[in-house]
Parts: sequence; C-alpha cells; structure tokens
Amino acid sequence: MALNDAKRAIELDPKWPRGYRRKAAVLDAMKRYRDALVVYEEALAVTRADGSLSDEQKKKEDIEVKNLMAGLFLDVCYRWFCLIVDGSCSFEQEA
Repeated sequence: MALNDAKRAIELDPKWPRGYRRKAAVLDAMKRYRDALVVYEEALAVTRADGSLSDEQKKKEDIEVKNLMAGLFLDVCYRWFCLIVDGSCSFEQEA
C-alpha cells in the first residue's frame, strides 16, 4: 500500500521532506484531508530545519508544499460547494 511505503520512507529518513509530501499526497487521495494537511505542515517543518539546504532551496520547497496545500484546500471547497448545491460530491473515504 502506498501509505505504508510513505510511512516507511519517513522511518528510514525522517529528515527527508519528500517522504512527508508523499504521505500527504496519499492521505489526500484517501480523502483524509485533515491528516494530509498535518503531514504537509510536518514537511514544512522538516524543510525549514534542514541545515543542508540553502535559503533558496528552502524557499522553493516551501512554495511547492504550500501550493500542494492550496490545491487540497480548493478540492475540499469544491466538494463542499457540490454537496451544498446538488449533493453530487462526497467526503466519504474510498475503500
């Protein structure tokens, strides 16, 4: 399962931000939006704490993660809109 792979990547290297991004993307796909946002925040924290990255690299990573978070937010807003307008969207987790 993709979520297990992402968790394992984080276990192997908890300082690698992309492991967190992958985990968040999987949670997003599973419609676990709140969990995904928490993990994106963890990715930001790991990036900011990484002394091996230049300020420019940190800024680039920060922007990428924030764009992913914004996309997740827009998806949730769209689903709420559809639900209110005609009930066509669901927040149910897919099996």
